[in-house]
Amino acid sequence: MLAMPTLRVCAALAAVLACSAACGGKVSVDDDEASAGSGGAGAFASVSSSGPGGPGGPGGPGGPVGVTSGPDATSVGAGASGGAATVGAGGGTTSHLCYRLVDNAYVESVVLETGAMAPGPQVPPGFPSADELTTPPAVRADEIFHCANGWLGRTDLLAGTVETSDVPCLTVGLLNDDLAVANDPSPEAMDVYDNWDDVMAGKVTVTVPLPGYSFSRIGAEGDLVFFAWHSAHELNRFSTSVLRDLGPLSLEGFDDWIQGLDITGELWLVINGGIAGDTLYVFDAQSGTALFDVFAPSGSTRGLTCDTLIPL
Repeated sequence: MLAMPTLRVCAALAAVLACSAACGGKVSVDDDEASAGSGGAGAFASVSSSGPGGPGGPGGPGGPVGVTSGPDATSVGAGASGGAATVGAGGGTTSHLCYRLVDNAYVESVVLETGAMAPGPQVPPGFPSADELTTPPAVRADEIFHCANGWLGRTDLLAGTVETSDVPCLTVGLLNDDLAVANDPSPEAMDVYDNWDDVMAGKVTVTVPLPGYSFSRIGAEGDLVFFAWHSAHELNRFSTSVLRDLGPLSLEGFDDWIQGLDITGELWLVINGGIAGDTLYVFDAQSGTALFDVFAPSGSTRGLTCDTLIPL
């Protein structure tokens, strides 16, 4: 599972739709044109998978924003406050939906190409405080993995549960669909788990030797893994398929806090940057060339996971 060069599309899209349904939002999926969904509390989005694009959806009753990516441009339509966003990936245009933890209280989705934001589910009682989290968590649409008070934990946002394992943890990250865990700022290796059940059972899938990086953030796509310190102008790169260092990657025009990072299927390196995590910076993951950035302020944000939405 470590070297699967696949897009995390199906699982992420299912998670968004599951969250919308579970939180009370009406889910609408249209293969031909952009559609709007009426949002209940905590619903993320209604998603149109293909078609010509067109005007932004109005949101549901209380929907904050409608976003549709067409063949030539992306348009945003504003709605009233309180519901879900509408996201359309039409005309073959690829869009990316990113997730981050806001004010240690709820998960937010952000359309990477536009910066349009929609609030999602809140964290349940028992979620670690900001002071207890040693590093930014690994955030998905429906779950959060975190290192708190020295131990690896998982929060299920749909079930409203918080679990703590007996796995020592300083940094946790997602390696595609797997979990990577390190218990030292400069570890000699990191343990990789297939899933949370394996974490609770103490079943390590593989231990990956590392060449002495100092890091507290992890991001990956396929067999390419990036490691970052809390504030940096370059990242370390490692291949899990050949188990070797690929050298540092300098980031054009960037030297700031890194609150989270991820790599998309087309090898965009996305960084949630700034002391408050208010800007998403996008780089070419192979050259470090700056591609674009999106100012998306929303309180204090930590963590980042980005999924690619493509016509189904």
